[in-house]
Amino acid sequence: MEKIRKYSSLAVMILSLALIGACGGSSSTNPFDGSSGGGVEFTNEYSSPSELGVGDIMYVNFGGSSSATIDFSGVDSSAKFVLVVGSANEGGSAVSMSLSSDLAAPVEKALSAEAAVDEEYSAEEIMSAWLRAAEQDLAVTEPVPEAAVSAVKSMSAAKAVSMGQVETFRVLSNLSSTSTFTMIDASVRCIGSSVIFYVDTDPRINSNVLSDSDIQSLCSEFDDVASREQQLLGETSDVDGDGKVAILMTKQINMLGGYAGGIITGFFWAGDLYDVSSSNPASNHREIIYTMVPDPAGTFGTTVTRDFALNSLLPAVLPHELQHAINYNQHVFVDGTPPETNWLNEGMSHLAEDIMGYGQENPSRYALYLSNPSNAGVVTLRQPNLYERGASYLFLRYLYEQAASGDTFVRNLEQSGLTGVENVEASFAGGSGFSMFHEFLARWTVALAMTDEGITADSRFIYRDRVKDSATGHWEGVCLSCEADDGRGTVLTGVAKSTYHGSASATVAASGATFYDIQSVPGHITVGGGSGGANFGVLMRQY
Repeated sequence: MEKIRKYSSLAVMILSLALIGACGGSSSTNPFDGSSGGGVEFTNEYSSPSELGVGDIMYVNFGGSSSATIDFSGVDSSAKFVLVVGSANEGGSAVSMSLSSDLAAPVEKALSAEAAVDEEYSAEEIMSAWLRAAEQDLAVTEPVPEAAVSAVKSMSAAKAVSMGQVETFRVLSNLSSTSTFTMIDASVRCIGSSVIFYVDTDPRINSNVLSDSDIQSLCSEFDDVASREQQLLGETSDVDGDGKVAILMTKQINMLGGYAGGIITGFFWAGDLYDVSSSNPASNHREIIYTMVPDPAGTFGTTVTRDFALNSLLPAVLPHELQHAINYNQHVFVDGTPPETNWLNEGMSHLAEDIMGYGQENPSRYALYLSNPSNAGVVTLRQPNLYERGASYLFLRYLYEQAASGDTFVRNLEQSGLTGVENVEASFAGGSGFSMFHEFLARWTVALAMTDEGITADSRFIYRDRVKDSATGHWEGVCLSCEADDGRGTVLTGVAKSTYHGSASATVAASGATFYDIQSVPGHITVGGGSGGANFGVLMRQY
């Protein structure tokens, strides 16, 4: 996906909108001993490197602006370690970290946040930023549709829909406006129990681009997904009373991506749930997921082959956008709370792709994060970019696997009435003896360092082996060192580590971490962090 830089100053303002508070602060709590609300004792957690066997861990406390010294006395010279230093701040500024020891060697500087391509966003991210920010306003300014609060979906008030019927839709026509739209005619091409598929009537979208069998296949798959996803997470709203979610496949979505030299695969926009008004002129007053159409000739925008669209992009975008629809309904209409914070909303959508058996697009996202973990935090105060989406997906997937019931955890996230970090903590609590964000983050970084490295088989500190979904044929779960088999040729080589030679410095994003290979055992390492940081460190013996 091609990248674009800044658009208007207003677009940049939306991208950097602080939708959650930066509560951060320092913490000296050991994230492995359950002392912040859990009760699990870990027998493989030690206080000295000399006690560590392969796969054992040691917590390093240097919260705030303090420092901590790790004494390697008595450690075999052949031992190899991985050291993680991170910031558990819940958003906000990056934190400066430093390491020093008695090894006489050149300084190796880890990748820093200043070096990140942090102002570049894809066309889809620009669009998502506007939509999610505008939804925050909708939840405050627009009256809740009467039909949205109905406890049971009903088709009693819905007009009859028949195959081939043509309807006219308002479709957004600008990446940075939710009031500019164009009119699109689309015909009913499939009616399922949970979804209705509409396809743009433009004659250029012919059977060579999108055949009847293609549409039926997508419709059948997503009809099943829509039912399962709503059973798992909660229902969408039903403002038009037809009991279904409309899928509108139109060239206009290709054109939106093309305006930015990239691709937009699809989107959900909560403005469609409200009445048409002067402040909300583009509403269709129904639940709609908009998607692109295959465009092998690049007629409408960026070239997208038929096979890639039908096998990779479209099957994944549908469960992704359905999560946004469910999330908005559950938070705003059902619970009467603000929409979910952007980082968690997007992370949940990527996780939904995976759980529903269509996670093939996730490896290319989290490969970006793994290549430079210090620059991307889990929690962002703006619309997350692809690096940060990869981080939030990996984080939530780890908690999904660690929870006493992963399904209960994700359902709680949708239906708790809370948002952001507070939602994650409340939704997970009681799962595995740890319940605070800094605990989640520290344990997750251990899993990033240990998974697929042959260091440990301890399920608390690694991801489960990924498995192929028997129905979809796609992989579910996480592989950190493998060929992703995602149709993109993505090869994963684990989380990036800097080799420690005696001293190092790094700028670590809030809720991010940086990783070091310690190949030569020093006498000591002193670790320090910038003031105001909820800093943590974890030492793991690798060999």
